[in-house]
Amino acid sequence: MINLLAERIKPVPGKKQNKKSRQEKDRRNIFNAVDSMLDHIAQFINNSKPKETEISIKLEQTVLKAFEVHCAQKIKKYRDDLVSKRGDKTYIFPWDDPDQYEKLLGDRKKFKSLVMQYLEQYAHPTGHGPACSDHSRYRLCGSRTKPRTTVMPEGKKNFPIRMVQCLSCGQKFSLVPSFLPREKNFCLDIMGQVFENMLRFSVSIQGAMQSLKIVKKPVKSKQTILNWLRWMGMLHPATILTRAGITGSGYLQEDEGFEKEPDLRTYSVVLVDPQNMLVWHSDYVDSVDEQTLVSSFEKFIEKIEFKILGVTKDKWLASTKAVKTVFKNIWIGFCHRHYLKKLYQDLNMYQQQTNCDQKTVSALYQKILGSSMSLPFRFFFLLSISIPIPYSNSCCQLCNSEYILKI
Repeated sequence: MINLLAERIKPVPGKKQNKKSRQEKDRRNIFNAVDSMLDHIAQFINNSKPKETEISIKLEQTVLKAFEVHCAQKIKKYRDDLVSKRGDKTYIFPWDDPDQYEKLLGDRKKFKSLVMQYLEQYAHPTGHGPACSDHSRYRLCGSRTKPRTTVMPEGKKNFPIRMVQCLSCGQKFSLVPSFLPREKNFCLDIMGQVFENMLRFSVSIQGAMQSLKIVKKPVKSKQTILNWLRWMGMLHPATILTRAGITGSGYLQEDEGFEKEPDLRTYSVVLVDPQNMLVWHSDYVDSVDEQTLVSSFEKFIEKIEFKILGVTKDKWLASTKAVKTVFKNIWIGFCHRHYLKKLYQDLNMYQQQTNCDQKTVSALYQKILGSSMSLPFRFFFLLSISIPIPYSNSCCQLCNSEYILKI
C-alpha cells in the first residue's frame, strides 16, 4: 500500500504551477508522517502485550496442540482419498474378446458356467464383511447403473458391468472383463501398442502419439502416456507375483526366442511355470551367450522367495551352462519337441527310400517313443532296425534327450 502511495504522489513532469523541489519536499513529508505512524503503532503493540502467566501459557499450548490434531486429521483424510477404494469391490475375470462380451452377458447360463463358477479361484478377500468366512458363493444382482465407456480402436464403446452379491455377508462386487484396464479410458490393445513401441522399439512419446492417429479418438496429451507408464510400472514379473502372494511350484520352462526387429538383433528370455503358465521372468537381451544369460537369470533369482527345483529347456549349450551356474543342485530336463519333429521328418525320408507303407513308419515312430527299454539297449535297438545311418542320428539324439540330468 505504501509503494502504491509513493507511485501516486510521484511528481509528474509538465505541471508548471508548483516547482519540482516543492513537490519533492511534500513527498518526503508524507513519507516521514507514514514512518512516524508505523513507529507509533509498533510501540503501542509492544506496550500493550499481555504478561505471560501460567494460565496464558497453558491456553497457548492447548490451542497449539488442538490445531496440530486438526491439521493432521485433514492430511490423513486427504492421503487416504488418494487411493481408490473401488478395487476392493471389483473382481477381474479372464475375457479377451470385446465383440463376444455382450453375448456372454446375455446368456445367463453361460455366464454362470464360465465366470461365476470360478470366482473363488481369482476373488480377493477384501471388500467382504468382517465376519464373512465363505468367499465362494455368489448370486447375480443386476448391473452397474452406468456402463463402462472405453476408447476402442474403432471409437468409444459402452460395456455393461455385471454385479454379484456374496451370499455370506451380502456385499456387492463388480465383475470387470480383463480386456478393460482398471480406471483407464483406453482399452488394453491401444495401451499395449504404445508400450510395445516405447519399451521394445525405443520410440519417443511423440512417435507413439503419431502411431495412434489411426484410432478414431487418438491420445491428445503426452501426460496421458506418462500416466499409463506410471500406472503399469516397471516391475519385474517375479516382483509382481511375489507381492500378490503367489509362490512358484519350483519347476520352470526356459526358452530364448529371436525377436524380428529392423536393424536389431534382440532375443527374449522367458521362464514360465508349466503348472499355471505364469511368466516368472521375461528379459530382452542382445545375445544369448552364457555370460548374458547368467546376468539375466541372476536378476530373476534375486526377486523370488522359493527354491528352484528343476528347469526344462532345449539343448542350447550356452543356456544350459548358465542354468548350471545360477541355479545350484536342480534337475535339468531337455525338451523333445525339436527331436520329435526331426525324427518324424527323417522317418518320412526313410519311407521314401525304402518304399515302406505309412503303417510301418507310424508303428516304428510309436515304438521308438513308447519303448521303456534302457538307454544302451534302445541304442542297439535303433541300430538294428535297418535305418540308414544319416537318419539314425536323430533317433539317437532322441534317446539321449529323454535322460534327465541332475547337476
